[in-house]
Amino acid sequence: MLEGDFDCLAVVLPESFRSNVLEAIQLLPTPSMVLQRCLPDYGRSWDSDSDDDSDGSSDSQAAWSYVPIDPCQPVIMGLRLAMEERMAIKFIDLETNEFQPQSTVLPDPYALKTVSLEKFATAVLPSIMRPFTEQEKERIQYMAWQL
Repeated sequence: MLEGDFDCLAVVLPESFRSNVLEAIQLLPTPSMVLQRCLPDYGRSWDSDSDDDSDGSSDSQAAWSYVPIDPCQPVIMGLRLAMEERMAIKFIDLETNEFQPQSTVLPDPYALKTVSLEKFATAVLPSIMRPFTEQEKERIQYMAWQL
């Protein structure tokens, strides 16, 4: 990041995490965590038959999304550097409820020190599965639109 000229840092986190994540980064090197409670009725249409004053959930049963604020996390290190360099920062991920993590096995990115990005991508792309959940598809489309 220091060797290039970039318009901004695009972060794969939703905008609702911005202020708390940036504030927590100021506390580094002490690790912390940013928590956000999932909303039980997020994405559901209103139904007058099920309308009541309580949401029927307690904090102990509620689902939470979290972002670990650890200097070893690449996203956090990128944010920290962007803040120090006064770069523009854009949180570009879609707001979701109950984030569904996706995982895949990829080679060590350290190889990029000796292999070109094009060769690395050519080797990795065939092994990456197509998105199969609706949330994953919506997030990809939203982030592409944001960029």
